Order: sequence, then structure tokens, then C-alpha cells
Amino acid sequence: MINSRMTRERAEISFQPKSERSDKVSAVRTIEASRLLVQAKSAKLKELRLARDATIVVAPVKPGKSRRTKQGA
Repeated sequence: MINSRMTRERAEISFQPKSERSDKVSAVRTIEASRLLVQAKSAKLKELRLARDATIVVAPVKPGKSRRTKQGA
């Protein structure tokens, strides 16, 4: 059953007009190109964020006075 379906799909693809096949190929290329652009933009933004975070100086926390309470009084 599955084999016949796969055979039918392959046959339908082979009998499709070349323009439809090229449309699918160009769509895949477009998707791949947009994926690469998103990856490049994400990498650039990550680099900028890490550079910004490296310049932020956090003041050290000074320990406060400990308050002791009298016990047993």
C-alpha cells in the first residue's frame, strides 16, 4: 500500500510540467536563502549583545552590618 503510493507520487512528479518543478526548486532556494539571512542576523545580534553585556560593570555588593538580637533576655 505504501509502496504503491510512493510509486504514484514519483510518477506524478515526473509527469509534472517543468515549470511547476522549477517553481518548487526556486521556493526551496528562497526558503534556504531566508534561513541563512536569519542565521546571519541572529549571529550579529548575539555578538552585539555579548559586547554590550561585557561593558556593563556591576558594582560589588557590600555586606551590611549584621544585627544580632539578644536571646534569653
